[in-house]
Amino acid sequence: MKKQGFTPTPNPRLASKSSLAIRRSRLSASVSVNRQPNKGLVWGFTLIELLVVLTIIGIIASVALVSMQSVRTKARDSRRLTDIRQSMLALELYYDDHLEYPEKGAVGIIDDSPLSIVPYLDPMPKDPGNTPPACLPEGYRWWGNTGQTQKYCLWACLESGAFFAASPKGTRAMENPPSGLDCW
Repeated sequence: MKKQGFTPTPNPRLASKSSLAIRRSRLSASVSVNRQPNKGLVWGFTLIELLVVLTIIGIIASVALVSMQSVRTKARDSRRLTDIRQSMLALELYYDDHLEYPEKGAVGIIDDSPLSIVPYLDPMPKDPGNTPPACLPEGYRWWGNTGQTQKYCLWACLESGAFFAASPKGTRAMENPPSGLDCW
């Protein structure tokens, strides 16, 4: 039985559910379309960008290596200066105890430092290496002083091409190697 005068109206809950279902289906359709790869939105770096970055890194690395080489050279020369001064102090301590410098090698012959200063300087300093070819054999040098125990001349060749010498007179940087027992 139908009531008269009553016209059915759509249920608002049903209307909203159906429109929601329609919206969902449209949304899922648009999402599924967007899930396909889009060539305009690919993430990553191009080959040119990678090459530019690698070139910049290479330039920075080469500049750093060149500047570090000069620092290493200066550090080795500084160590040579310190070693010669320490050897000179050891010789002066030996002189204070014995009133003469140790004898080693014939006068006019270039030799290694005397081992008799080991109690005053242990361990004996060694050249840090990388000596220029003009200074070979590398190491610290000593003018032989047999019979002349009141003199000595000890020196090292620096990588800059100069020489650093020590004698009872003190220390001095020189352009040429010492020419005799008096150093300069």
